[in-house]
Amino acid sequence: QLRPIIRAFSNDASQLTYSLNEEIRQVPALRSLYTDALRVSAEAVGLDKRAGQESDHRNLIEDFQNLDADWRELAYRLDGVRGLSTEIRDLVDNLKDSGEQIRKSLKMKPQLNREGLYMKTASLAGDLDNLLDDIQSELGRSKNGQQYVLQ
Repeated sequence: QLRPIIRAFSNDASQLTYSLNEEIRQVPALRSLYTDALRVSAEAVGLDKRAGQESDHRNLIEDFQNLDADWRELAYRLDGVRGLSTEIRDLVDNLKDSGEQIRKSLKMKPQLNREGLYMKTASLAGDLDNLLDDIQSELGRSKNGQQYVLQ
């Protein structure tokens, strides 16, 4: 029961990368997401191949946990992009549905890459500190500088 759902997920993930590649020129925000989509697609194809070789679906859980965490992050970021075609939005919805079906079949909760989240949070905090330093060095104690620092 699980194999056709994984196959559909893999096919939709591959089609998503093709569609994103076609729209990169019209929607520049997709450039940063394209490599993540390629990674998710490669993970999905790998999971599909492994599902064809495994007779026990429990052996697929760890692979799908990683794929699910990466896919959910990509889906969240894609949802925030304006100007996406209906085709891409439909593929994202299909992938969300397939992911949910796979999670239910494997009796899993939605996954989150906590280590990646911590790393991104630390990077963002460092970037904000650097921005504050830049504002203070460029604008000094001017009224605008103080307002930016407070914000």
